[in-house]
Amino acid sequence: MIRIAVVDDREQSMKTLLEYITGYQAYHSNYAISCFTFSGGLPLINSIFEYGKYDFYFIEIELSGEDGIRLGRRIREMDSHARIIFQADTASYALETYSVPAKDYFLRPYHAQKVWDILDRYIPEIRRQRGKMLMIRNHERGEELIPFDEIRYIERSLRGMVCHLTNGRNVDSVTLRSSFRNAISGLLDDRRFYLAGASILLNLDHIRGLRQEVVLLSDESTVIVPRRCITDLRQVWIRHWHQLTADTDDEKVSDY
Repeated sequence: MIRIAVVDDREQSMKTLLEYITGYQAYHSNYAISCFTFSGGLPLINSIFEYGKYDFYFIEIELSGEDGIRLGRRIREMDSHARIIFQADTASYALETYSVPAKDYFLRPYHAQKVWDILDRYIPEIRRQRGKMLMIRNHERGEELIPFDEIRYIERSLRGMVCHLTNGRNVDSVTLRSSFRNAISGLLDDRRFYLAGASILLNLDHIRGLRQEVVLLSDESTVIVPRRCITDLRQVWIRHWHQLTADTDDEKVSDY
């Protein structure tokens, strides 16, 4: 299911955008799309906490009494992969959207093809990302598939491993029948993950700071890694974020 959030307090503007998204789904019956509307930032944030993140965020910049760009920054803090698309009546906010950063920025009046192009660009990417899963066997649920992007970090436990997820849940595996490195081998092929020492695997997307051997994560928790890894980890982390920024700039398209 592709989940889309539309944040707009202008009834006609919201209605038009919904019509284009509905029209897109009619031509792509193989995609399951759910669209949710919000008249302001607070209802959206509450929804994310209660029901989870969305795949797309279409945000009106000039919300009544609110700063749409500030809302975008808040979403970015919660979800480093958020696909945030701003809309407005003027191009004067375009440069500010780079601070979020946003995936796209377009002006009213809406054009169906513009909306469809955005969905065409990112839905295949979402589907590919969801294809990357870690299978972990645990006592609570048996065999469970966990999306890579929901993993903050994994650590070796006494006989198994503990997977720390973005929703705050920890998944304890049963006793491993092979080495920790072998159990996480599928994640090591993904550039988002870094093996610190022999017993901690970090998702670079969720690192917010490094100080000596302490790693600060996106949920404000910390992880201690071997001191010998810090220099290399810092270099890899910086390169990773520079690459993400470059990818975002390359993908951004504007109508002004």
